[in-house]
Amino acid sequence: MFVDAADLSSPRKLYSKDEQKLVSEDIVTSEQRKTYERIELLFGGLYRRTGQTLQFTGDDTISELKLQDMAGNHLGKTASDLASPVTDGVVYVPLKFTKAQVDYEFFGLKSERESALVAEYSATKHEQTTTKTYLTTKFVDPKGRALRRARRQKVLWNICRKIDIISGKILEYSKIPEKLSYATEKSPVIPGYIAETPGIVQTELEVKEQNITYQQIGQIVAINQSGDLLKKIPYRNDQQDATKAAETLLPKIKGYHRTVENETIVPHDPLRDITIKYCKNCS
Repeated sequence: MFVDAADLSSPRKLYSKDEQKLVSEDIVTSEQRKTYERIELLFGGLYRRTGQTLQFTGDDTISELKLQDMAGNHLGKTASDLASPVTDGVVYVPLKFTKAQVDYEFFGLKSERESALVAEYSATKHEQTTTKTYLTTKFVDPKGRALRRARRQKVLWNICRKIDIISGKILEYSKIPEKLSYATEKSPVIPGYIAETPGIVQTELEVKEQNITYQQIGQIVAINQSGDLLKKIPYRNDQQDATKAAETLLPKIKGYHRTVENETIVPHDPLRDITIKYCKNCS
C-alpha cells in the first residue's frame, strides 16, 4: 500500500484531542475548531501533519520506520528527532531534512510488512559554480569603423543548479552576473564626434559585444559675400556629455569682418553646420 504526499494535504476529518476520536467537520464551530487537529486515516490508524513531521498513530504492531530515497537507497536515521522514530505506537516521519548536502523531501508512505513502514523521499542537491565571459564595447562611426580603442571587460557569473539525484535531471537553473549592470556603458567624449546616445543601458542578460555609434560633429562654415568658402571650424565637444557640442568661438579671418556681433555660438543641433557670412571693408 502506498500513500502519495499529495493525499496527505487534504484531510477529510477532524480529530478531537479532548475526546480522542474522529468527528465530522460539519458539527464543529469555529471556536471549537481550535481544539482539533486535521488528520487522516492510514493503515487503519490516524495521522496528522505538523510543520516538520508526519505523526502516524497506528496499533502497537508498528515497531520500525525505514527511510529511503526513490531508488530504494536506505537513508538511516537522519534527523535529531528520529532518535526514537516509533514511540508508543506513534511514528514520527520527517517531511524534510538534509544529509551530506542532499535535500530530502517526503514523497509518500508504504507498508513493507506488518510491523514496518517505509517513508520515501525525493532527493535533490544544489550545485554552485562560477564561469566567466568577456564583453567588448566598440566605439564606431556609422560605417562601423573604430574611432578609439574598444573596451574589453571580464564578467563573472554565478551559476546555480538544482539537480534530481535519482534521474540527474536539472530541476532549476539560474545564471546571474556578479555585477548586474555590467553591460551599462557611458559614452566617452571623442573629439570631433557626437555620440548617438549618452550610453548603453543593459537590456539583455548576457551580452558579448555592443557598439556605441558616433556621428561627425557639425562645423562653423565661414563664407564671403559671394558665398565662397573661407574657413571651416568644427564645434567644440561638451566634455561632460558626448551627445552635445559646447560653446564655440567664431573664427577670426584676416581682412574680413563678421556680419554678426556674437563672439561665440552654442549649437542646438551638434550635427548641423552653421553658416556665418563675412565681408570685406564693412563695419
